[in-house]
Amino acid sequence: MARGETPDSCRTIAINRVEVDHGRFDVFVDDIRAPMSCSCPPVVADPVHVVAVARVASNATFHDQSVTQGAECRWIFCAS
Repeated sequence: MARGETPDSCRTIAINRVEVDHGRFDVFVDDIRAPMSCSCPPVVADPVHVVAVARVASNATFHDQSVTQGAECRWIFCAS
């Protein structure tokens, strides 16, 4: 699974699980992002996650879910 180009390094993907249902793969994918309080370097990335499964189905349906993952980022600024 490839997410495609992202404008920062705070986004990635992960295949959470793969199930077989009536001759079709159901692929559950997490679109993962760091908490919004985090600063993300502006680095173009192309996240990819690959898993291997037995070929028991010929079609696949992808189920995407947005996930925020990681600790909150807290920045303390001191005025001088």
